[in-house]
Amino acid sequence: FCRSCYAKYSTRTITVNIKNCQSFTIVDEYGNKKYRTQNGVYVRSQQEMIIYDAIYNKRIRIEYEKKVPYIDDNGEQKELKPDFYLPDYNLYIEHWGYEAKSDPEYKKSKEYKMKVYEKRGLKVASTYNEDIDDIQAALEKIFLKFNINV
Repeated sequence: FCRSCYAKYSTRTITVNIKNCQSFTIVDEYGNKKYRTQNGVYVRSQQEMIIYDAIYNKRIRIEYEKKVPYIDDNGEQKELKPDFYLPDYNLYIEHWGYEAKSDPEYKKSKEYKMKVYEKRGLKVASTYNEDIDDIQAALEKIFLKFNINV
């Protein structure tokens, strides 16, 4: 890394793809993925790890933070990174783990994301902090709602 990149990323764990030992692409600039799922995927929170593992243990294919491109109101190309995507069911799952912490910016971000999903016509389910204690029951409700037979 150059000095500028080192200063930007030195306190984070980031994910990169390295090609031919000569060039690299930053896959996850946000970093801080420190929780490892049962099949080796790193996620950002313990709650995401619990959800990921619960879905994975049902033998459902799952992708973490699959990018969803969209064009914002200013005509700019942007992307969302939903927490989970189930490709066999074309279903995204967002975990709203901070919603209980009355953070107005978090709530605003949630509303914005949900509007983008709706405009794109995407199927999205949600999980919350309180679902973690019985994640199996929460997932069963989602699977029932979206007609997913496990």
